[in-house]
Amino acid sequence: AQEEEDLDTPNQCRARVIKLSNEGGIQALTRLVRGGSDKTKSACMEALCQMAVVESVRGLMVQQGGLKACMDVAMDDSNNSQCRVDAAHTIGKILVTTNPSLLTEAQRMGSVKPMLWLCR
Repeated sequence: AQEEEDLDTPNQCRARVIKLSNEGGIQALTRLVRGGSDKTKSACMEALCQMAVVESVRGLMVQQGGLKACMDVAMDDSNNSQCRVDAAHTIGKILVTTNPSLLTEAQRMGSVKPMLWLCR
C-alpha cells in the first residue's frame, strides 16, 4: 500500500494552532490534564509541546494556565517519564521567549525545578 502524501504545510499547522489557542484550546487541554487519565495527560502534554513551537501563542499558554499545568505534570513522579519530559520541554519553550518580569514569582520559581530535572 502506497502512503498518502502529507499535504499539510507548516503554515497551515501554525494557523490551526493560533486559531485553537485564541478559542480557548489551551484552557481545555489544561482542564483535561487536571482530571484526566495517564493517557489523557500524555496526549495533552504532547499537544501543548507541539503548540509551543508557535512563538505567538506562548503568552496565551501562560495566561490560560498551560505553564502551570506543565509545571504540575513535570514535577509529579506518578506521571510517566515521557509525559514529564514533554511537560518540561514545553516549559522551556515557553520561557525562552517570555520576559521573566511578566511572570509571577511563583511561576518563575516553579519553573526552575522542572528545567533542572529535564537537564539531568
